[in-house]
Amino acid sequence: MPFDSQLQSNAKKNNIDVAWAFAIVRRESSFMPDAASHAGALGLMQVMPGTARYLAKKKSEKIAY
Repeated sequence: MPFDSQLQSNAKKNNIDVAWAFAIVRRESSFMPDAASHAGALGLMQVMPGTARYLAKKKSEKIAY
């Protein structure tokens, strides 16, 4: 399955159910990493850039769209 190891490790790291993470990615982007919505959401989970910046800052991590 696409992005299996990344989703598994990040779900575990963030205490998120792996099946839920896969369901979100499947529904939001159909596993297309370059997906972009008309509203401006980006990436596998279709996160808005402002939300991504906020969460990355909160967790002290780099943003990966």
